[in-house]
Amino acid sequence: AHAGIGGLTVGQRSGVGVATGERMYVLRLVPDRRAAVIGTKEQVTRTSYDLGDVRFVAGAAPSDEFTTAAVLRYRGTPLAAAVRVSGNDATLELASPALVAPGQAAVFYDGDEVIGGGVVKPALR
Repeated sequence: AHAGIGGLTVGQRSGVGVATGERMYVLRLVPDRRAAVIGTKEQVTRTSYDLGDVRFVAGAAPSDEFTTAAVLRYRGTPLAAAVRVSGNDATLELASPALVAPGQAAVFYDGDEVIGGGVVKPALR
């Protein structure tokens, strides 16, 4: 058993406290029910993420839509992605599914140069 949803985060694998024979991940938290919805890695990984607090080194996005190499966790591997910018928000479309938790940074690169980034928003499910 786990110590309650206060100790869990979306995308977490260890400490879920459920033995099913396969690795389970936290898909989402339901605070009003004090519940955690769990599922498989295939259920928790996605290709589309909404970002907030999006900023660019040059002060503005290269365009409203652009392709980039996105790094989604500390020392993460760059992933091919497309970005659609709308004000201070953006949608990040990855070429392949990834497990990214709300609150993680998404950093946009052009080669070795950081061009901007944003913060992953909670999924609306």
